[in-house]
Amino acid sequence: MILPGRTASAAVGAALVLPALTSSPASAHLPPPGVTISVASANGPGCPPGTVTVDVSGFSPIVTYDAFRVQVGGTSSPMDARKYCEISLKIGAPEGFTYAVETVKHGLSAQLERGIISERRLRYSFQGAPAIREFTSVFSGPRSGGWQASDGVAPAQMVFKPCGEGHDLDVYSELRLDLRQSDPSKISYLTHHHSAYHLVWKPCP
Repeated sequence: MILPGRTASAAVGAALVLPALTSSPASAHLPPPGVTISVASANGPGCPPGTVTVDVSGFSPIVTYDAFRVQVGGTSSPMDARKYCEISLKIGAPEGFTYAVETVKHGLSAQLERGIISERRLRYSFQGAPAIREFTSVFSGPRSGGWQASDGVAPAQMVFKPCGEGHDLDVYSELRLDLRQSDPSKISYLTHHHSAYHLVWKPCP
């Protein structure tokens, strides 16, 4: 699923270049010319091979998931109730620049029967380092349709990638459904369609 107006996408390992910007006082937090972004790896039952792509036709890279869905009820398997996906984003910038993740907007949809408990977990880290951000969201049914969820931090709490180090941005996402007192004969599902990353850029000291 690609948002309207965005058509370019790349499979795992294929790097794309963000549009170059002209210099202006307002562009200090926008990507410098020559930034490349690709999905270096994707693992987990929520993202089988070939189901994760990245679109950088705009200034916010969008990671799209084609198979990230959990389901309970009916003939669903117990394994369908929890799925996770671990991806590594390789974000290359010209020498002398670094970035931080300010906001991530997620496209979701669901059909949840009354009593269903849903949980989303997210963790962001620079490869090989402790988590820089963690989020957990819990809500219950009934719920139907699509919506956008957003997680972000205040400017003073943003963590920038250490200058001069080439670590990838690792993202762990998890979806979980719990039947609780809901009717087990009725199917409920939760789908994570895409995540749009707003990155803040700055020159290294």
